[in-house]
Amino acid sequence: MEKIKVDVDEDLEDIMPGFLKNREGDIADLTKAIEEKDDETVKSIGHKLSGNAGGYGLDALGEIGQEIENAGVQKDWAKVQSELDNMKDYLNRLEINYV
Repeated sequence: MEKIKVDVDEDLEDIMPGFLKNREGDIADLTKAIEEKDDETVKSIGHKLSGNAGGYGLDALGEIGQEIENAGVQKDWAKVQSELDNMKDYLNRLEINYV
């Protein structure tokens, strides 16, 4: 499995672990939301992720968040699941280099 290497501002080193840890909660919440067909939760998580991830230098994660939000708006549950899988894969392969 090839790592996804991202250079992030060293000023974020103290808060990045908390940000990433919170994504575990998002994954659990999205999984539940898919099971319950809760499009409001999906849209909310996707929106927050798309807005916040870029501020941490994780633009690709923000793009995934945008796709999750869009899929929630369309109630496209297969797409929500696909993007959740992309999010898990991204986070599992992420390797941060503080510069």
